[in-house]
Amino acid sequence: MSTKEEIKSSETNLEGFLSNYLVITGMVAIFIFSFLFQLYFENLDEIFISTILRNEFLRPICDPFWLVVYWGTVAIFFLAIAVYFVFDNKRGMGLAVVAIVVLGGLFLGDALKSFFGLFGIQRPDIPIDWIPDFYADFLPTRTETSDFPGQSVLVPAALSVYFYLKNPKKWKKVVFPVYVGLMMLARPYVGVNHFSANIAGTILGIYIGLVSYKYTPKVRQLEIFKSKIIKFLIAVGLFGLMIIIYTTQRPFLIEPAQGVDLDVRMFMMVLGGFIGLSLTEYPKELKFQIDSPNKRLIHIFSIILCYIVLFGLYVLTLVLGPSLLWIGIIIGFFDGLWIAIGGPLLVEYLNKENIIQT
Repeated sequence: MSTKEEIKSSETNLEGFLSNYLVITGMVAIFIFSFLFQLYFENLDEIFISTILRNEFLRPICDPFWLVVYWGTVAIFFLAIAVYFVFDNKRGMGLAVVAIVVLGGLFLGDALKSFFGLFGIQRPDIPIDWIPDFYADFLPTRTETSDFPGQSVLVPAALSVYFYLKNPKKWKKVVFPVYVGLMMLARPYVGVNHFSANIAGTILGIYIGLVSYKYTPKVRQLEIFKSKIIKFLIAVGLFGLMIIIYTTQRPFLIEPAQGVDLDVRMFMMVLGGFIGLSLTEYPKELKFQIDSPNKRLIHIFSIILCYIVLFGLYVLTLVLGPSLLWIGIIIGFFDGLWIAIGGPLLVEYLNKENIIQT
């Protein structure tokens, strides 16, 4: 069997395995069991974290390790990944990644946490006073939101499945499971998620990744993408629903937020991004021929420049502070337009000689 055939076979095997009715039934059963375990045996979950996961003998080594790994679970990390595919004009993958991060992670994740929170599920009640003060703004509080299912592992699991199916590689069979495993353990170790919640979040993420892989190409072919008015209305509608669901889980912040929360400036950035994407020629996609070190350098530089402008504008909104909130809101909105329109146009312009005409 040739290498391409082996890759296609591995893709078919994984997709077929996850689509098998028995496997789906088993996954649903594990999801339900995780919920019931957290609901009725929350103390056992917390004992596992505090006595086994945080083994006292290993803590001098494990504490700094897991605090570093924790950064890979915060919302801004996933948003930065989603933005890359928009900047690089990879709009097919961009749609899938935005769907996973924004609609799957923030939208669906918060909706499900609101639902399961009705049963009284909360975050772990275990000591986190050992965590450095610098992390304070990046940690959700116990009263702020429930944690089932775990959003911060949902997104890594979904991205891993999507990117593996999109381009199967042998190294991904090792790297992606290890990556998801680390994300599953990081937040329980720090003390902000139950392990059972992260098991459920992983299962949900696996199938969000599968659905994104299977149906994103079909979504891109829908007639709605031919009408900018319909795209605009859908973008505004999704944004409105996201705000409603988001605020059922946590306060709507006017102070500069970090980590798990989005303040009003970042919400306006999301709105600007949604509207910007609706007004572009999406799902038109550009491909670049990068066949020399010089072309690659220009391409990388153009992406980095886009990120510099993006984070520069957002930092500016934070420097202004709450007293000039209205200016921060306006800048946040234009930062979103930069993500959707300005950045991709800059990359297209700087790499215009390398565009592959289709």
